[in-house]
Amino acid sequence: MQTPSKLLYAAALALGLGANAFAGDTTSATRTMAHIMINMNHYPQESEKAELKQIAESTSATTAEHILATSLLNVNHKIRQEDKPMLRRVMTSAASSETERQLAKALFRLKHRVSDKDKEVLSQLADH
Repeated sequence: MQTPSKLLYAAALALGLGANAFAGDTTSATRTMAHIMINMNHYPQESEKAELKQIAESTSATTAEHILATSLLNVNHKIRQEDKPMLRRVMTSAASSETERQLAKALFRLKHRVSDKDKEVLSQLADH
């Protein structure tokens, strides 16, 4: 059985991460993920995991939101090695929204919890 990360990776490659793959600004999904990351300590709580699963499985979420939610679901003190390539794509793609890039950067740097600097950025994203 393939993991959600592998399925997302395959889907993103199949889509070519084209210009419309990461369209959009701050959305309900990105605000939710920012809130979760601000308060997270080592890994998401069970109630947060349920929210992240909804985003990861949502047909209305962008490809970047799927990648971010799945990577965040997989956090256990830090991001999984398997999630790093897709997070890098979100961070560097011109097609990613600024909000998606900022979330990916904060998630990529996460070590047990987000830094104070990242919390400031995430707080701004969460309030939009």
